[in-house]
Amino acid sequence: MVKKILGFIFSFIILFSFVSSTFASQGKAGGGVSQRVQELLQLRTSGGIGEEVRVIAREQNEVQTRLAEKLEKLQSRKAWVKKMIGTDRKVLKSVRDEIHQNEVRIQKLETLLTKLTNQADKTKVQNMITALKEENTALMATITAEENTRSMFGWLTKLLEK
Repeated sequence: MVKKILGFIFSFIILFSFVSSTFASQGKAGGGVSQRVQELLQLRTSGGIGEEVRVIAREQNEVQTRLAEKLEKLQSRKAWVKKMIGTDRKVLKSVRDEIHQNEVRIQKLETLLTKLTNQADKTKVQNMITALKEENTALMATITAEENTRSMFGWLTKLLEK
């Protein structure tokens, strides 16, 4: 049992370091989110609230991994492909969906924040909320920049998507 827990913690540390370095290299706020997720996973509040917060933190951990992959896919698209047909709109839509899910998690955390009594736990949850909002802002800036990329046949790909 202890080996499983230690293995679980070790895999989280490796995953967080990967996600943090990925976001740091892209100038995104994900590194701060990863740190906040770590803090929330360690939250030990009574009354089941701590478990609810940890569930949200685990969900966010999975989202960080998916976002890193999606942003890498956007960044790795060849420049000539972007000039011809534009950016990958499916990836942009999925990043937008993740932003929406982040907003839902922010609302859940804000609700749980009012139920917390321990000031240290409140601070950790508030820091997570702030980090998620910053990440959403950075992701929206990325989406906007990608959407504003000019292409020769972008109009055609937009038309075919509808």
